[in-house]
Amino acid sequence: MIIVIISMIIAWWLIVAFFAFATRIIPLKNYSENISKLQIVLSSCSVILGVFAYFYIKTNYSSGIFGESKWDEEGVALMLFLFCLCLVASLLRFFFEGKVKNNKIETFELKAGEYRIVKEFDLTLGDYIYMPNVKSYCEFSGGKIVFTGNMPNREADGEFTCRMIKDGIYECLSYEMSSDANRKIDFSRIFKISFCVLVAIDLALAMIWISQLYLDVISKWVQGLSVSLFGAALFNLYKGAKGILAKAMLGFSILLIIVGISSFFK
Repeated sequence: MIIVIISMIIAWWLIVAFFAFATRIIPLKNYSENISKLQIVLSSCSVILGVFAYFYIKTNYSSGIFGESKWDEEGVALMLFLFCLCLVASLLRFFFEGKVKNNKIETFELKAGEYRIVKEFDLTLGDYIYMPNVKSYCEFSGGKIVFTGNMPNREADGEFTCRMIKDGIYECLSYEMSSDANRKIDFSRIFKISFCVLVAIDLALAMIWISQLYLDVISKWVQGLSVSLFGAALFNLYKGAKGILAKAMLGFSILLIIVGISSFFK
C-alpha cells in the first residue's frame, strides 16, 4: 500500500506545482513560451502516477492489503479524472497560445511612473465587455494593458509582453519585474507561497488518512488544515471586493479559519 501512498502524494504535489507555476508563485524564465509546455509535463506525470495507482489497486485489491484503508478503484479514478482535467487544460492552453502567436506581439518596457494599475472598474463600460475574465488593467501612454491572469501588485519597473487586441488595447501574456522590485517585501507573494506549501502538506496528510494510518492524529490535522486553507482561499478571493455578499463571504472565510485553527486544540 505504501507505493500507492507515495505515488498519489507525488501526483498531487505535481498538481500543486502546476498551479504554482500558473499563478507565478514559482518563477519561470520566458514564461509565455514555456508555461504551457511545463504544465503539460507536470499534469502528464500526475496522470501516469494516477494510472499506475489505479491499476495497482485494481490488480491487488483482492489480496487484502487495502482491507483496512479507504483506497478503492472509484476514489483513485476520481483523482485520476482531476489529473486528466489539468492535462486537458494544459493542452488547450498550448493550442490557443499557438494561435495567439499569429497575432501581433509587442513588448513594453515601462518604468514605475509610466503606468497606472487600475483594479476597480466596470466591465460593462465597453472596452472589456467581450473579455469577462479581465482582472484589472494598466494605463500607459500607448494605451491600456489588460490582465486576464496574474498581475503586478504595484507599479514597478518591468517588461510586459502583450498581444494586441485592437488599437490601443493589449492583453498581457507575461511580465518580468525588475530586480529592485523583486527585492521589496511582497506580502501577497509570501501568503501565496505559504498557502501552496500548506496545501501540499494537507494533500500528503489526506493520502495518509485515506490509508487509515496514524488515524487519531492525522484526521485532526487533515480536518483542521483543510478547513483553514479553504477559509484562507475564500478570504483571498473576496478581500477588497465590494457588496453585501462579498462582505458576508469574507466574514464566513474568517470564521472557517478560526474553526480550522481551533480544531487543532481539541
